[in-house]
Amino acid sequence: MKKYNIIIQVDKSISDNLKSSLEQLNHIVPAVLNIDDDTSKSIKKYSPDLLIVDIGLKDNISKSKKLQKYVIPYIYLSNNKTNKLKEYNILTKPLNIGQLYNCIEITIHVNKLQKQINNDYILIPPTHNDYLIIAFNYNKKIFSVNNICLEQLGYERSDIINKNIHDYIHDKDKDIFNTYLTNSTSTPYTKHACKIRLIKKDGSALWVQVQIISIHDKSGILYSQINCENISQSRQIEEELNKFKQQIESKVTERTLQLSNINYQLSKEIEERKRIQDQIKNSLEEKEILLREIHHRVKNNLQIISSLLSLQSNNLNNEFISKKFKESQNRIYSMALIHEHLYESDNLNKIIFSEYINKLANTIFDTYDKSHSDIKLGH
Repeated sequence: MKKYNIIIQVDKSISDNLKSSLEQLNHIVPAVLNIDDDTSKSIKKYSPDLLIVDIGLKDNISKSKKLQKYVIPYIYLSNNKTNKLKEYNILTKPLNIGQLYNCIEITIHVNKLQKQINNDYILIPPTHNDYLIIAFNYNKKIFSVNNICLEQLGYERSDIINKNIHDYIHDKDKDIFNTYLTNSTSTPYTKHACKIRLIKKDGSALWVQVQIISIHDKSGILYSQINCENISQSRQIEEELNKFKQQIESKVTERTLQLSNINYQLSKEIEERKRIQDQIKNSLEEKEILLREIHHRVKNNLQIISSLLSLQSNNLNNEFISKKFKESQNRIYSMALIHEHLYESDNLNKIIFSEYINKLANTIFDTYDKSHSDIKLGH
């Protein structure tokens, strides 16, 4: 991954996250600018490869246009897509680090291609040796052609002289050529530029940037001349760029579809997990109610047994047997007391042992008619 020097001028609410994302992608962020900062000074100081601008900030679009003289590629952050800017260098908020990476790579790549294309399109005077020059009269009959034209199109001079200029223009480009030629003849001595394809002798097409100019000869007769620059390489770059953009759009569409499917699957999984959790929660609540009811019933049953033993012991005259009955009654009560504490407690897994011991001890004291002052519980 290539490292770029990137200046950002965005809203404070996203500046830290954006800077962090860029640094995660191994880029350098030498400056984070506010709306009132002088962008040109930072550009001169840091010589960035890219500028990221929030078009939601006041006057940032107009400011960025003034900075075009620095020939720096831009990425614009927007809340919504806008037709005022090229689509490849727009990022909508909130930012996604994958989209940010793709947008940076595309914007810088496009900028390099555009520089190369622009260099190829610079118009050069017709005396330049790389120009294909064809002159023809008002009947569109060719009367002059230079050597570079013959070499690049593959014709002999005799193949072209006195032939109609339309014979060497691609069928799909004849209408646009005629439109510009009409404009040229209507306004002599004025250059009119367009892009067309010339037909080579082998039948293939040669893309050229054409300057059409119509002038009068010494006799006052109007004739026209086309000065053609070979831009086949530029067209190839444009086609490569379009193909690259289509591939990126296809990948973005494919990835968006994948993410949509993943989101759908995740949402279904979350719903299913929530349903299962609710089911488990309801089941646990039901089991807790049943368990409390069991503890309550066990406690009641033990209480009944204890009461029966107490009644029976009251009818006994044998002190030894009566004592054993009371011991059994206390043991049963100690178990019943545990169940009572459990079903009254918020937590069925444990009881407060100090409360349990105090209550059990008091009951035992009452059973044997002992004074509380005679016996003390240790803590």
